Amino acid sequence: MSGLWNNETCLTLIDAYESKRVLWDSTYEEYYNRIKKEDAWRDISDTLNISVDDVKKIVSLTGSFRRERSKQKRSSKTGSGQDQAYVSKWFAFDRMKFLMDKSEPNETRDSSNLSLFIFIIYTDYKEVMFACLELTNTTNSQTLPEITLVLLVQYG
Repeated sequence: MSGLWNNETCLTLIDAYESKRVLWDSTYEEYYNRIKKEDAWRDISDTLNISVDDVKKIVSLTGSFRRERSKQKRSSKTGSGQDQAYVSKWFAFDRMKFLMDKSEPNETRDSSNLSLFIFIIYTDYKEVMFACLELTNTTNSQTLPEITLVLLVQYG
């Protein structure tokens, strides 16, 4: 199938892939729905009149995009001037820029007032034990967090 993949068909595949957010956007509500993903792959396959396996050529293309994006990021961190920053000449780079936000880190959260709850349930014939361990960081200092342990025992 290597004859199938010229620049034009690759760009058509990229456009079809971009239109199916379920395949690439982890913030999309149906991203984790396996059935919706399979349907999207089949839709692209039907649209381009190629097999689903051939449609998954996009995996290779996204890998190439990440490589080019990585080169671009590294060149901007070296302290070089703007004129020395890496500019991708790869034919599909501009077309795949919709993936750029996907590779950016998520925003950080303020953990200064964070609580962590750990629930443990133990069952043994007629005895049920439930423990809740709460870790709370009550200050912004480097001290150990306050720990509260609650243990409830119930006989059935």
